[in-house]
Amino acid sequence: MSPLIKDRATLHVQPRAIYLPGDILTFLDRRGRLTTHRLLGIFPRNGKLHCLTRPDNHEHPDAAFPLSRVLGRVTGGECHPDAIRIPWRIRLNALSRFTVHILRRLFPL
Repeated sequence: MSPLIKDRATLHVQPRAIYLPGDILTFLDRRGRLTTHRLLGIFPRNGKLHCLTRPDNHEHPDAAFPLSRVLGRVTGGECHPDAIRIPWRIRLNALSRFTVHILRRLFPL
């Protein structure tokens, strides 16, 4: 999540009832490691809600994972203020990336 969050930074994370595209989430990856990436969107799959995330410095999203693995949203700590107060242009960018990803899955070329 560089440059907003450096590797091994100490973060404050708080669970929320609702997560929005653009939020920076901390979750457990498939190997049980703590990971912090930007949320692109949430969608239903097999009766559960799943998250699609992407690190800011990568082009492609991560593999989708269940919402139950999310520990919370970054709310403070050793990070840039834009990691806490997400600008609307970043939220719209995340939502557009999510929309493109879903459309590519629904209508492959």
